Amino acid sequence: MNQNLIWRAVAFSVDPAEKHDEVFVYVDAPDRESAKLRIAERLSDEWGIAPDYIEFYNPSNETELRDIALGPQHPSGSPLLECGWTGGPEGSAVYDVDPVILVASPSLRCVLETAYNTLIHSDLIKEARCIGCGCTDSHACLDKFRAPCHWLQVDRETGIGVCSCCESYLNHPSISDRN
Repeated sequence: MNQNLIWRAVAFSVDPAEKHDEVFVYVDAPDRESAKLRIAERLSDEWGIAPDYIEFYNPSNETELRDIALGPQHPSGSPLLECGWTGGPEGSAVYDVDPVILVASPSLRCVLETAYNTLIHSDLIKEARCIGCGCTDSHACLDKFRAPCHWLQVDRETGIGVCSCCESYLNHPSISDRN
C-alpha cells in the first residue's frame, strides 16, 4: 500500500502570456516522480496553462523538510511551511506567507492548513503591507501589464515593504530608516 506524503517544490511559469513568479507549491504523492507529475498537472489546472510552461525545482517530501527545519516542529505542518531563517543570534524561522496548496487528501491538506492558521494567529507569519499602495502578501496589486507585483524591499519584522508598482517609495523615511 502506497502512502502519500506532502511534497513541496518551488514552481514558476515560463509562459510569455501568463507569467507566474516563483511560489512554493504543495502536492501529495507517494514518491518523487509522482510528485513531479502532480505538480505539473495540478499547477497546469490551477494556472490555466500547458504543463510545458511550468518549471519547478527542489521537490522535497515532508520528512526531508522536517529534517532541515530550524524552527519549531509544532504545529506539525510548520516545518513544511518554513522557507528560511532570519540572521543573527536571535534569528527565527521565516514561513511561506502565500502557499499554493494543491493537496488532494483532506487529512494531509488539513496538516498544512492547520499549521498555516496557527502560525498566522501566533504572529509567526507577519503579512507585509506596501507603504505605497497598501497591497499585501496575500493581495498583490497589478502592474500595467496586469502582472502581480513583487517585493522590491520588505522588512518581515515590521511588516512594511515596497512593491514593484511603488518603486518611488523606496526612499520613504519608513523604509530607509530600517536599512
